[in-house]
Amino acid sequence: MISISMKKNSVLVFMMFALSLSLVCAGSYADKAKCSNGYAVYNVNTGLGYSTIQSAIDAQQTVASHTISVKEGIYHESVVITKSVSLIGENRNNTVIVGNEGDVVVHVKASDTTIKGFTIRDGYIGVYVVYSNDSLVTENILSNTTDAIHVRYSDNCMIHQNIVENNGQRGIFVTNSWNFTISDNCVCDNGWYGINANASVGGLIAGNNVCRNYYDGIGLGSNCSNCIIARNNVKNNILYGVWFDSDSGGNSIYHNNIADNGIQAIATLANHWDDGIEGNYWGNHADTDLNYDGIGDAAQVLNENNIDNYPLVGVFFSLQTLANHNINVISNSTIDSLVFFEYNHTIKMLVSNMTAGQTYGFCRVRIPHGLMVEPYNVHVDDTDPDYVNYALYHEGGDWWIYFSYRHSTLEVVIQGFPPPATTPPAVSIISPKSITYTTSSIILDFTVSEEPSWISYSLNGQANTTINGNITLSGLANGMHGIIVYASDSAENIGSSELVYFSVNVQQGESFPLLEIITIMTLIVVVALVSAYLRKASKKTRQ
Repeated sequence: MISISMKKNSVLVFMMFALSLSLVCAGSYADKAKCSNGYAVYNVNTGLGYSTIQSAIDAQQTVASHTISVKEGIYHESVVITKSVSLIGENRNNTVIVGNEGDVVVHVKASDTTIKGFTIRDGYIGVYVVYSNDSLVTENILSNTTDAIHVRYSDNCMIHQNIVENNGQRGIFVTNSWNFTISDNCVCDNGWYGINANASVGGLIAGNNVCRNYYDGIGLGSNCSNCIIARNNVKNNILYGVWFDSDSGGNSIYHNNIADNGIQAIATLANHWDDGIEGNYWGNHADTDLNYDGIGDAAQVLNENNIDNYPLVGVFFSLQTLANHNINVISNSTIDSLVFFEYNHTIKMLVSNMTAGQTYGFCRVRIPHGLMVEPYNVHVDDTDPDYVNYALYHEGGDWWIYFSYRHSTLEVVIQGFPPPATTPPAVSIISPKSITYTTSSIILDFTVSEEPSWISYSLNGQANTTINGNITLSGLANGMHGIIVYASDSAENIGSSELVYFSVNVQQGESFPLLEIITIMTLIVVVALVSAYLRKASKKTRQ
């Protein structure tokens, strides 16, 4: 028979064990996610859950480089980001941040931030990035604001793959910033501008669909220079397709489809409207192509300072392959699909009529030598083209061909040969990032575009260290560090990553997490108390 004293002891021991287990759950990194169950917002790094996005950011436990995960739902908040964190929504269609009229919905005040995976609506500015370098706004939907995305005094920022529609004034606006990138966004039906930059230098505006905006599709305001505008579809904008202020010059504009705008383009200072080989497709350029090369025989002239010397007589299409090579196609056909098959060095296209009565089609194709080399062979529905020029043009590692065909819905196959093994592998560092870390141990995580025969890294300019894959960099001193990764392929072509700079700032005495210390001390005290109690109970039993 179990005595009442033994039952009490058992209950006490069980309660102490449960308390200890709960503390371990709070302090163990392996179980952090489990401890945050039930919360819509949680810190992926600490596992702590929160009821609002703002409280997760403001929490003392949230520090630079942490990721805040937000589950699907509607969040009525005006969020202010003051730490270098990543704010990630579960699903951009159903993770919604709703602001108040006249307020900024997401206000970014820290560098090295990421905003990804949200619908952001109903505020004065959807995302406002100010004095915040190296920030990323990607894969969001922004609507029903006055300005959707507004970047000011912030360098090296990227705005990528967002849907920006039905906003009262500006779609995407960058001002007083350097080296910005606005790429692969859909920016349509906004009350003022589509994409505009002002007093900014060295920007890239590429691969965007910009349509049905009122003032202009893409604009460069006062004192913009050294910007590149390429591979954009700029169509059906009410006043202007492309607009440059009178004091913006020295910019490059090529490989864009500019059509059906009120005025296709306007500029005053000198700009470059082609890359020396190809220019832009102009919807109002009705010119001949007597030499059959896909380039108009006459230039597209805006004014004496702005001339497209190589206007395209077909619409521009582009495919970026997994090997980071671009296949460019200029065609008067609709390209329904464009695929590259690496295993047999083949480009396959499905083309169809662009207009109902079209009987003639052509393609001008730029083929990178890094994908496949000549001699090439073109078949259109398993027959030879009506006309083909396999040596249209070549420069460096690129080769251009031209062919034409009688029109219908057709399959075009371009067959080539394996490229020579002269291209070094592409190396990209994923971690560390260009941020400040609060730990002295950081994972070196990287990708190599092909199977490497040898990998090494150099830290702070020191001699290369050979490795087999991802490793942990341990014992890093406080301060700035620089790292670069090298990789060689089987043909001994050596590629290297970009040099990544990052900082380490480990505060004295914080190398071991405070929460872990508290957990361990609590366990020691619990064990001591339980042992003392059991000894005392044992003595009473013997008496």
